Amino acid sequence: MTCHSDVGELGKIRWRDALLEEIAITYDAVSLRILQSDGSTHTLRAEGYIGFNLVGFWDESIIDRAVISEAHPGLDACVRSIRSRHRTDFSDSGNVDRNRGRWFALLVHLDDGCVLEIFPARIYVDGPSNSDVSAV
Repeated sequence: MTCHSDVGELGKIRWRDALLEEIAITYDAVSLRILQSDGSTHTLRAEGYIGFNLVGFWDESIIDRAVISEAHPGLDACVRSIRSRHRTDFSDSGNVDRNRGRWFALLVHLDDGCVLEIFPARIYVDGPSNSDVSAV
Protein backbone atom coordinates (compact mmCIF):
# COMPACT_ATOMS: atom_id res chain seq x y z
CA MET A 1 0.00 0.00 0.00
CA THR A 2 1.34 3.40 -0.95
CA CYS A 3 1.67 5.99 1.80
CA HIS A 4 0.65 9.59 1.22
CA SER A 5 4.22 10.51 2.16
CA ASP A 6 5.51 8.57 -0.88
CA VAL A 7 3.34 10.65 -3.24
CA GLY A 8 4.47 13.79 -1.38
CA GLU A 9 8.11 12.81 -1.76
CA LEU A 10 7.64 12.29 -5.49
CA GLY A 11 6.21 15.80 -5.72
CA LYS A 12 9.51 17.32 -4.62
CA ILE A 13 10.85 16.89 -8.15
CA ARG A 14 9.68 18.74 -11.26
CA TRP A 15 9.81 15.66 -13.49
CA ARG A 16 8.82 17.09 -16.89
CA ASP A 17 11.95 17.76 -18.96
CA ALA A 18 14.29 16.74 -16.13
CA LEU A 19 17.34 14.63 -16.97
CA LEU A 20 17.91 11.18 -15.48
CA GLU A 21 21.64 11.59 -14.79
CA GLU A 22 22.44 8.45 -12.84
CA ILE A 23 20.96 5.21 -11.56
CA ALA A 24 22.75 3.55 -8.63
CA ILE A 25 21.70 0.21 -7.16
CA THR A 26 22.70 -1.08 -3.74
CA TYR A 27 21.26 -3.83 -1.57
CA ASP A 28 18.96 -1.39 0.23
CA ALA A 29 17.96 1.13 -2.46
CA VAL A 30 17.77 2.14 -6.08
CA SER A 31 18.88 5.79 -6.28
CA LEU A 32 18.10 8.16 -9.13
CA ARG A 33 19.99 11.42 -9.59
CA ILE A 34 17.72 13.89 -11.38
CA LEU A 35 18.88 17.17 -12.95
CA GLN A 36 15.93 19.54 -13.24
CA SER A 37 15.59 22.08 -16.05
CA ASP A 38 16.44 24.90 -13.59
CA GLY A 39 19.84 23.29 -12.91
CA SER A 40 19.06 21.89 -9.46
CA THR A 41 19.84 18.25 -8.71
CA HIS A 42 17.77 15.92 -6.56
CA THR A 43 18.29 12.33 -5.50
CA LEU A 44 15.39 9.92 -5.15
CA ARG A 45 16.02 6.81 -3.05
CA ALA A 46 13.64 3.90 -3.57
CA GLU A 47 14.13 1.96 -0.33
CA GLY A 48 13.35 -1.71 0.31
CA TYR A 49 12.85 -2.53 -3.37
CA ILE A 50 11.99 -6.05 -4.56
CA GLY A 51 12.71 -5.46 -8.23
CA PHE A 52 13.40 -3.00 -11.01
CA ASN A 53 13.15 -3.03 -14.78
CA LEU A 54 14.33 -0.91 -17.70
CA VAL A 55 13.74 -2.51 -21.10
CA GLY A 56 14.48 -0.90 -24.44
CA PHE A 57 16.63 1.99 -23.22
CA TRP A 58 18.33 3.61 -26.19
CA ASP A 59 19.36 7.25 -26.21
CA GLU A 60 16.75 9.16 -24.21
CA SER A 61 17.25 10.23 -20.62
CA ILE A 62 14.83 13.18 -20.58
CA ILE A 63 11.92 12.45 -18.25
CA ASP A 64 8.31 12.94 -19.26
CA ARG A 65 6.68 12.08 -15.92
CA ALA A 66 6.81 9.87 -12.83
CA VAL A 67 3.83 8.10 -11.28
CA ILE A 68 3.15 5.78 -8.39
CA SER A 69 0.80 2.84 -8.77
CA GLU A 70 -0.29 0.31 -6.16
CA ALA A 71 -1.03 -2.34 -8.80
CA HIS A 72 1.35 -3.26 -11.63
CA PRO A 73 2.17 -6.50 -13.49
CA GLY A 74 5.88 -6.06 -12.74
CA LEU A 75 5.19 -5.85 -9.00
CA ASP A 76 3.06 -8.99 -9.21
CA ALA A 77 5.89 -10.77 -11.05
CA CYS A 78 8.39 -9.80 -8.32
CA VAL A 79 6.16 -11.16 -5.56
CA ARG A 80 5.49 -14.40 -7.49
CA SER A 81 9.21 -14.89 -8.15
CA ILE A 82 10.16 -14.45 -4.50
CA ARG A 83 7.35 -16.76 -3.30
CA SER A 84 8.24 -19.46 -5.83
CA ARG A 85 11.86 -19.53 -4.71
CA HIS A 86 11.25 -19.41 -0.99
CA ARG A 87 8.13 -21.62 -1.00
CA THR A 88 6.88 -19.90 2.16
CA ASP A 89 5.93 -16.45 3.29
CA PHE A 90 8.70 -13.92 3.13
CA SER A 91 11.60 -14.46 5.51
CA ASP A 92 13.73 -11.68 7.00
CA SER A 93 15.62 -10.00 4.17
CA GLY A 94 17.95 -7.87 6.29
CA ASN A 95 16.18 -4.68 5.15
CA VAL A 96 13.55 -3.16 7.47
CA ASP A 97 11.57 -1.49 4.68
CA ARG A 98 11.57 -4.60 2.48
CA ASN A 99 10.51 -6.77 5.44
CA ARG A 100 7.27 -4.78 5.89
CA GLY A 101 5.87 -6.68 2.92
CA ARG A 102 4.14 -3.70 1.27
CA TRP A 103 5.47 -2.36 -2.03
CA PHE A 104 4.28 -0.23 -4.91
CA ALA A 105 5.34 0.61 -8.46
CA LEU A 106 7.34 3.76 -9.16
CA LEU A 107 7.20 4.38 -12.91
CA VAL A 108 9.56 6.94 -14.46
CA HIS A 109 8.48 7.56 -18.06
CA LEU A 110 11.17 8.83 -20.45
CA ASP A 111 10.34 11.00 -23.46
CA ASP A 112 10.85 8.16 -25.95
CA GLY A 113 8.33 5.89 -24.22
CA CYS A 114 10.81 3.77 -22.26
CA VAL A 115 9.77 3.27 -18.63
CA LEU A 116 12.01 2.71 -15.62
CA GLU A 117 10.03 0.53 -13.22
CA ILE A 118 11.07 0.26 -9.57
CA PHE A 119 9.13 -1.67 -6.93
CA PRO A 120 10.06 -0.19 -3.54
CA ALA A 121 8.55 -0.12 -0.06
CA ARG A 122 9.10 3.65 0.26
CA ILE A 123 10.81 6.59 -1.40
CA TYR A 124 12.76 9.59 -0.15
CA VAL A 125 13.73 12.69 -2.12
CA ASP A 126 16.07 15.49 -1.14
CA GLY A 127 15.21 19.05 -2.15
CA PRO A 128 12.30 21.53 -2.21
CA SER A 129 8.65 20.62 -2.72
CA ASN A 130 6.74 20.75 -6.02
CA SER A 131 3.32 19.55 -7.17
CA ASP A 132 4.19 17.93 -10.53
CA VAL A 133 3.14 14.39 -9.54
CA SER A 134 0.34 11.93 -10.16
CA ALA A 135 -0.74 8.73 -8.48
CA VAL A 136 -2.87 6.03 -10.06
